[in-house]
Amino acid sequence: MINVKKKFLKTQPEGKYPLITRSNINNGITKYINDYSLEGEYLTIAPSGSTGSCFYHNYKFGVDKIIKILKAKTDLNYHIWAMMINYILPKKYSYANGLTIDKILNEIIPIPIFEL
Repeated sequence: MINVKKKFLKTQPEGKYPLITRSNINNGITKYINDYSLEGEYLTIAPSGSTGSCFYHNYKFGVDKIIKILKAKTDLNYHIWAMMINYILPKKYSYANGLTIDKILNEIIPIPIFEL
């Protein structure tokens, strides 16, 4: 879990960097702003609102004060992980049963084994 020092509100003026919020559409992008918080490969998870929505980002972007950010410790396919998280978390959590940092870090995501 990444702690971001620079977080933005949706009231920021229009710009060129995507602002990631709790939306479950458009990769979580609500608008474009003039500054950014992060650059690189990250997953963002909405802990409330569109609870459990997860998206992969590989560019400069800003986040609102609620979004949780994950950075892998090893090489992995972020697209696959975002897809698996999106399949599991929204079914388990809701607005009334929102995600906390502890819940996210203790979540177990089963990985199917394929035989060729």
